[in-house]
Amino acid sequence: MKRKIIVLAALVGAFALFVLARFFIFDSPRATGRIKILSSPTAGVFINDVGVGKTPYEDRLEPGEYAIRLIPEGEGTESVAWEGKVSIHPH
Repeated sequence: MKRKIIVLAALVGAFALFVLARFFIFDSPRATGRIKILSSPTAGVFINDVGVGKTPYEDRLEPGEYAIRLIPEGEGTESVAWEGKVSIHPH
């Protein structure tokens, strides 16, 4: 009987360690920030020279500085492209 209790306690302890490691170490969320880009007219969004979609655009990014470029879409627009740098801070 004593041996069964020890084995059961060891199994419960091992399970608890697994859960702690899984959720607090391996799946710990990295600090990220949010970016939201709106434009009129609709524009293609490029982050660090990589096309990521169209406006409206919203995503989570790791903290740091990013080069953003917006290129208006559609014919007959007199809009010009916009380019600039933004800093993302942890949220």
